[in-house]
Amino acid sequence: MIVTIGLEKLNKDVAYFMDAFFKVAKDGFNFDLLNDFHIACCEFSSMLLARFLIEKQRYDATDLLIVMGQCKKDHLQLHLWLEFQGSICDITAGQFEDAPKNVIISNQSSWHSRFHIVEKTFPIISFDEYWGDFDEPVLEQDYQLIVSHIGRYSTIPILGDKNKKKN
Repeated sequence: MIVTIGLEKLNKDVAYFMDAFFKVAKDGFNFDLLNDFHIACCEFSSMLLARFLIEKQRYDATDLLIVMGQCKKDHLQLHLWLEFQGSICDITAGQFEDAPKNVIISNQSSWHSRFHIVEKTFPIISFDEYWGDFDEPVLEQDYQLIVSHIGRYSTIPILGDKNKKKN
């Protein structure tokens, strides 16, 4: 039996992930880029979310892609997000001042049309390549840290609220 996952379930699952992500103490991540979330961590945040969706929420890995876009006006600016069955799932849009929401989950996004799609690849969900200065698996540790907070005193955030930034 084929199970169809719609945007409502994706929104709910992303909310669970984000709730757990924000429960990690400020500067509590081992992989330093994640401590400045939303800024400059779109690739790694998308990888973490993809692994959560596949491993914990049982999404089919072939339904998820990491999309790399290059800004049409500023060719030096790259941005990455997830695509799920053709829908946009961008948990780091909030790093851009002109983004309509911090998190964009939608079948279509006019804001994302500012990017020329450079490539779409299956997400890496094995974090064996990401090691810290002291030879520790930092991204794997951070994934386990996030997952350990799933469902703990849940305060599911309202996704997309530009006023709900991490303190």
